[in-house]
Parts: sequence; structure tokens; C-alpha cells
Amino acid sequence: MVEPRGKYYSRVMRALVTRLDDFFCRDSGSKLRLWFCVGLYALLTVFWGIPVALLQLMISFVFPIRFCVFPTRYFGHFLYELDKTISRPKNLPGVTIYTNQPKIVNKIIFSAAKKKLKFAPRILVIPIVIANKILKTRKILKPEEFDSYMNSLELRELQKLPSWFIFSQGQISQLERMMKKFLPNEGPIITLHLRLAEYGNTEFSNSVNNEGHYRDVISSSYTGLIDNLNSEFNVIDISNSVIYQIHTRAKVYYSNLTREDHELFSLYLTYRSTLCITTDSGSLLAAILFRKKVFQTNLSLFGLVRGPSHTVAVLKSAQRIVDGSALSLTTLILTGAENFSSSSQFRSEDIALIDNSPDLLAELCSEISDVAHGNWVPSSLNTRIIDALRKIEGLNIPEDTFFSNVWCKESEFFLRGVGN
Repeated sequence: MVEPRGKYYSRVMRALVTRLDDFFCRDSGSKLRLWFCVGLYALLTVFWGIPVALLQLMISFVFPIRFCVFPTRYFGHFLYELDKTISRPKNLPGVTIYTNQPKIVNKIIFSAAKKKLKFAPRILVIPIVIANKILKTRKILKPEEFDSYMNSLELRELQKLPSWFIFSQGQISQLERMMKKFLPNEGPIITLHLRLAEYGNTEFSNSVNNEGHYRDVISSSYTGLIDNLNSEFNVIDISNSVIYQIHTRAKVYYSNLTREDHELFSLYLTYRSTLCITTDSGSLLAAILFRKKVFQTNLSLFGLVRGPSHTVAVLKSAQRIVDGSALSLTTLILTGAENFSSSSQFRSEDIALIDNSPDLLAELCSEISDVAHGNWVPSSLNTRIIDALRKIEGLNIPEDTFFSNVWCKESEFFLRGVGN
């Protein structure tokens, strides 16, 4: 079905305004603020950005200077690029000066980043970045380039390195007092990091078509899994700020903390955990930051093949939107769904992704426990499916890039034709 031209242009204009809003404004949604920021930065570009960009160009052969806008808006991209930049520096000549996007998703991590990298105020750097683009000086002096998607190989390599994020002694003293208050029962910790549909995903609410909602999950689906794990672990649902205490299963909420204390405590709980359970989102990177074991649930094919697949992964199933008929993994791959990264792409191919059922999630308890204790071993079916996925024509997955283990207790139909 061809989209009407008027509707297409309207959608493009809304997307453009959203892009400008994301780039210039701290408080998204205010058109007055947007146009004020656009006008202000236009003036600054003329009287500050262009002269500095020309000077930057003239001295580039002697002392290269790069100006970069760091992706601080989205948690996953922020942590991924930050971890890569700090843990695996490129040792480029000259200096790189960073600035942030209008929204800083986690101020604790941002404060730590400023101690490792050179950050300058946006009002100084953004006009220079705009001027560089206008003058096309990037052909001579390229700023740091950031990947659009997380790379599985990069994540695996990062996990082999020590974490650069270190809590101060003052923070540790404060956090240990909070631990005694909220988590008095000693025992191993598992943290749960979910991308919640019921909260409307405010992180992505300004996206014109809410293109990330195919990755959403419902927190109540994890109740059975939490109950099963709670006999062996303190389970902490970071997404809902709730602690399920080991054995007693008492629920303790820590949502009434200040934003700074909440961010700090959530990071510390992840740091103290044995394993992190995640969904198809950037929350995985909190586990990677502290080099933790990961068990991913409700993962889309894109997340498995091209995105942040890691350790052990459970895929979402799929069905036709029109008649509800089930789709096999082979059919999805032949449709090209391993490259889909937006809700509209699935809709255009008449595909609806189906969350892991509460019963299936509850059954993961023993698997998760094995991963936590380092005892998990892929089954022969698991190995056959991984090998078959690598060999599917057109998928072209490099051997060292695709390394997640697919947990294969989904329905027989979903796996039909793969690994047989």
C-alpha cells in the first residue's frame, strides 16, 4: 500500500522537527524553545563556529582538534560509546573535545565520563560542529564517528577488559548503608533490566512513530520467574525499583530516592549482582559496564544478529498480523526480519512479535541459575541451530560476531527447518 503524498510529507516534517528538537533542546515538546534555540545557534555559528572551524582547519596539520557530540540521550548508546572510547582509546594525534546532547540520561555516569574525557559546554561546541558540516571540513579533519548499532564482537572484547567505572570511597560508604537498609538479607543478587511497555517508554516517547515499541515487555510476565529465582537469589527489578528479598520474598521499594541517589544505587546494585537479566534494549550495557554475566529475554532477531546479543538469549516468537498464524524462525529469516530495527518494518511485512510467555519465562529459572554459577552448557540442538543460522544464505554472519547462545525451548513449530 502506497502512502499518500500529503501524509508522507507531513510525517517527514514531524520527523525533521523531532530531530531538531532532540539536537537543540533540553525540554522536548516546546516549539517556542525549539525555534529560539535554532535562532541562537544560527547566530553563534556565524560569529563563533565558522571562525573557530576555519582556525581548526588551518592548524589541523600541526595540531588536530576534533569536536564531537557524544550520544548522551539514550542509555545504551551512551554507555556503549563511552565504554569503547575509554576502554579502547584510539590514541589519535591532537585532542578531541566532546560535548553532550541536550538530554543526559544518567548524570552519575556523565560525571564519571567528564573525569576521563575532555567535555566542553554545548553552547561552545555545537556552533563549531555545525560550522564544520557547513564548510565540509570533515573531509580533512574528521570528528570521532559513533556506530549506529551496538556490535556483538565489540561487546565481547569489552567484557575482557577491566571496567573503567569506579565508585569513590565516599559513594561506597553511602551505598553500603543503603544496602543494609533496603537489602538486609545476604545472598547472591540477580538484577532485572526491562524495557517496559506499561510506562510508555518515555525515553523514546518523542520518536514520531514509536519505532522502538516492538522491543517492549510487560513486567507482570516476569512474576513467575522472579518467584522461582527468589529461593536462591535476591532479585532486584531495576526497571520498577523493587527488591525481592531472598527466601522471605518481601518486596522493598527504593523509588522514593532522589534522582541522583536512585541512579547511583541502581548502578551499585548492578555492580554487586552475579548476573543481569535483560530484554532487547540498551539496559544490557549496564551489565557490560561492570562485566557481568547476561541472560537476555524477549530478544528480536535484529537484537540477536546485528545488535547487542550477548551470552544466552531467548527469542520472541512471531505471527501474521492479519490472521494470527504462527511464523517459523526460518520464515522470519527469509523475510529479512533479522535486519528489521523498527516497528513499521515488522508491520509492513505483516509480522507481529510475540513476547515470551510467563510460563516460558518461569521455566528459565534453572537455566539462569546455571549461567550465574558458570555451569550452563549449550545443548546439541542449540549448537545445531547456531550453526544453521550461520549458514543461511544472505545472513552472512561472521563467525566471531555472532556469539550468543539461543536458548531453544521455544515451540517446535517456531524452530522448524532450522538446525535439523
